[in-house]
Amino acid sequence: MQLVCYVKYEDLHFLLASSGYTKTDADQYIPSLKGVLASLFLDYVRHFVCFSVLPNSADPNDFTTRVACFGDTPLVLRPEIAVEVMLTCTADLQTTAYNGWKRRRGKKILETYRRMIRDLSQATDEQKREHLKSLSQEFSQNSYAEARIYRAITWDDIEDDCRKRLEIGVHK
Repeated sequence: MQLVCYVKYEDLHFLLASSGYTKTDADQYIPSLKGVLASLFLDYVRHFVCFSVLPNSADPNDFTTRVACFGDTPLVLRPEIAVEVMLTCTADLQTTAYNGWKRRRGKKILETYRRMIRDLSQATDEQKREHLKSLSQEFSQNSYAEARIYRAITWDDIEDDCRKRLEIGVHK
């Protein structure tokens, strides 16, 4: 399995900063994310790093896949990051939460959407790895699983081969 974070090339310098690189959800999605996560008794975390869970056979540089719309530069993360995953979704989390919130019945989020999101905060390291591995097997050109960690990533979190390919551009 590959853990791939897609970023904009011009944002690579954040990986070298002491604060690292994080993402935030688009403002229009935050209310639906908060609502759906609250229905699962989970807190919304504003700063995070999200990444796709791809099978080893997938090419992170294939920009015909839907996941590549989030940035022009794929960062393959070190496999050790898997044990830090706190939340996963079988699809894009923002879209899933938005659709679940929009289609709720009163205050009840449809079970279909709730089942797509999984809290891994209490899972063991092995359970997290196994869950991510199973998600990677469901990858397709039009669909991908999302995982989130609740900290910034730095240059040290990038897999060595990926880091070597990017070093020239980042250190200009």
